[in-house]
Amino acid sequence: MARAFFSLFLVLSIACGDDSPSDTPTADLGPGRDGGGTDGSVEPTNRSTPEAYIRGAHPSLIVEVDVVEGVAPRDGVGELMVGALEPLLDKAEGVSIRVDETIPAARALDEWTFADVQALALETFDEIGPSDAAVFHTLWLTGRYVESEGTILGIAWGNRYLAIFADTIDGACSGALPLSREQVCREAEAAVWTHEAGHVIGLVNNPLPMATPHEDAEHPGHTSNPDGVMYWSYEGPSFIDGLIAGGSGPSFAFGPESIADVAAFRDGT
Repeated sequence: MARAFFSLFLVLSIACGDDSPSDTPTADLGPGRDGGGTDGSVEPTNRSTPEAYIRGAHPSLIVEVDVVEGVAPRDGVGELMVGALEPLLDKAEGVSIRVDETIPAARALDEWTFADVQALALETFDEIGPSDAAVFHTLWLTGRYVESEGTILGIAWGNRYLAIFADTIDGACSGALPLSREQVCREAEAAVWTHEAGHVIGLVNNPLPMATPHEDAEHPGHTSNPDGVMYWSYEGPSFIDGLIAGGSGPSFAFGPESIADVAAFRDGT
């Protein structure tokens, strides 16, 4: 579905080493595969690490967004994601979203493998903004992801890259009644983006250490708390089915367990 593009270099400001991603194709990478040490430590290497995102040495965080022509986050989606993420971080100058590039439709695919997404991320991530700002990357894509069982709405890897499959989200919320469809799709986009951003900053146990155990043993990298946005169902369409059925809106909030994980790392406790 074509939607109005974000303007190039649009900034949505909410006041208040190695560029090689993992070569493991997976929707949400588990512990030890999103960067950092195998012992769960996080090494401060550059602007695009959990340490840079969470702690205060970098006074701001930029979410660099590259969109395929014809799709873009719906109005208000960025604010919902930032509103959930920003309170966890030590960022005196806040968190902003900047749309950097519109990728020509001819460059897009109907079916994406991990290698395809990874290649596009390396090609388009420019690490924009001042050198003292932390920055991670979001791709907003057409088509669908084909290297995982089931329907995948978003992926995250390398603690610096994530991709949202807009057509797949639209398809998952297409069963909503016409009067509520845009709201359902907007809430779904925001929840998936927030979920994947949580993986980028190191949740769950990925590689941020847990303050108390809460990783779902059956879904590594996810919380066992179904009321938090890091719950496993936010990687696929099941939570959207609940919205369509008339359930409560999705959670854009990180559960108390995930908040404690970030706080312990942020504050060095």
